[in-house]
Amino acid sequence: SIGKKNERNKSIKNAVLYRLAELQFWQGNFDKALQILQTVSGSLKDNSANDAIKLSLIISTLKYDSLSAVQYSKADLLTAQFKYEKAIDYFEKDTLSNQIIIKQMAMFKIAELYAAIGDYKSTIRYLEKLSKSENINLYSDESLFLLGKTYLYGLNKKVKAKTIFEKLLAKYPNSVYFTQARKIINDILSNGNEIL
Repeated sequence: SIGKKNERNKSIKNAVLYRLAELQFWQGNFDKALQILQTVSGSLKDNSANDAIKLSLIISTLKYDSLSAVQYSKADLLTAQFKYEKAIDYFEKDTLSNQIIIKQMAMFKIAELYAAIGDYKSTIRYLEKLSKSENINLYSDESLFLLGKTYLYGLNKKVKAKTIFEKLLAKYPNSVYFTQARKIINDILSNGNEIL
């Protein structure tokens, strides 16, 4: 149908625009990247539209600290190139930022990268810091969710994972991860593996 074709064309256009914006971001052309990202439109079901919103927020946050912005964009490029250890080194520099939000963004990215290379102890160390932070934390619930998944799927510690998911449900009842966390708890209980 014509509607589906138009939607597909819009999705392809958004994907191309998002990639162009990413290239500008990686080259340190933050204003140009933001201009391109503003042209990405569509429903929240479109991954490129969602990614564009996230990248716009990241760039807007980083713009106030040019050194952190350069470090973060280099680290993001290295991540896209699957050079995770090098990316971690660059993100580590951003954890020294005076801006709490930049520090938290970098810490979360480091945790994700450690999970990607299978270093679950380091993943847990960073996620625990983020989830216990007293400061306003954009990643509090997401950190707990990833922490629970790391214990469950990375270390196969189901009791610990269940405890973390329960903490997420209690502490963040409006979290976007609430339904997923509840389903994982139910799966653990229904499989009779909660004693492991």
